[in-house]
Amino acid sequence: MAGRVSGLVIRIDDGDTLRQVGVAIDVFQRELSDFNALWRDMTVALETWQADAFDTEGASLGARWEDLSDKYEEQKAFTHPGAGILERSGNMLEALTDSGSQFAFREISGDGSQFVFGTQQLDYPGLHVTGTDKMPRRNPFVPTSALEGDMVDILERHGGRAARKARLKYTPNPTGTDIEFSDG
Repeated sequence: MAGRVSGLVIRIDDGDTLRQVGVAIDVFQRELSDFNALWRDMTVALETWQADAFDTEGASLGARWEDLSDKYEEQKAFTHPGAGILERSGNMLEALTDSGSQFAFREISGDGSQFVFGTQQLDYPGLHVTGTDKMPRRNPFVPTSALEGDMVDILERHGGRAARKARLKYTPNPTGTDIEFSDG
């Protein structure tokens, strides 16, 4: 007996009672409804992704950020020596790589199903995302396949924890996730 549910294959072995199945599914669902640990792990992955973006001046996102204008680069070398392309004050870098920063914005929705990762109290990060007439676009938020892979790994890991607590056997595979009820 098998059914496809949200990318999961659930197989119930002969001999399992309906009550055991119901209890296991309740435990699995309850474990998956607490997203706090999931969002903590996602935050670490996002902060690492952002640190890599700043370390490589955008190259890790697919293309290096455009150089500063000669005039601004000269001025910045005098006023903020050694600071990278998007690191004049360091506040945006800090906001995107350190959840403890006063400029970091991390918010989980009331039901825990949505997480927002960004900056607060800073006017200029949005200008870097879109660019202006005087400043080229240097978007620090370009998702990459590596980030996507990290997110999938985190989701699979948390799904596996929930399955183990529900006494389900969890085995990731390329076509979905097989979950079997264990014998005991």
